[in-house]
Amino acid sequence: MQVAKTTAVTVDSKREDSKNMTKDKGLSKKITLFVIAAISIISIVFLFFTTWIFKDLDKIMKEAPTPEEMNKVIANMKKNHEQSKNHNSYWMNCITSYYISGVNPNDPKNFDHIVDKLQPKDIQKFAQSLFKGADVVDLIFKPKQ
Repeated sequence: MQVAKTTAVTVDSKREDSKNMTKDKGLSKKITLFVIAAISIISIVFLFFTTWIFKDLDKIMKEAPTPEEMNKVIANMKKNHEQSKNHNSYWMNCITSYYISGVNPNDPKNFDHIVDKLQPKDIQKFAQSLFKGADVVDLIFKPKQ
């Protein structure tokens, strides 16, 4: 009698599986459409941000950042540098850097003094040397329909 019950359960589970497979096909179509829509939205957002980034880079190459912008960035860099000293990864990077290059990143002359001497024209010259004449290629991968 137990065998008959087991067989009956197996037959019923196969019927349920076929019903679920039919439901899963509809669900997989919905998931596929959702993924395609999400990829399209991400592509549009990416395109917007890359356009925005390139505009800002062009602006920096044409005109140097203002002293107020520089002060905000330098203050933020110093704050982040001090806060990172509370983490093991900072000290591991210091040890690695010192071992590889012989430079101690924790020494104020290797960070604070350099950051304090940065001028807006320095940033502009660096941006010009790095990005002027750079080849830019935008690739968009589209799935096959």
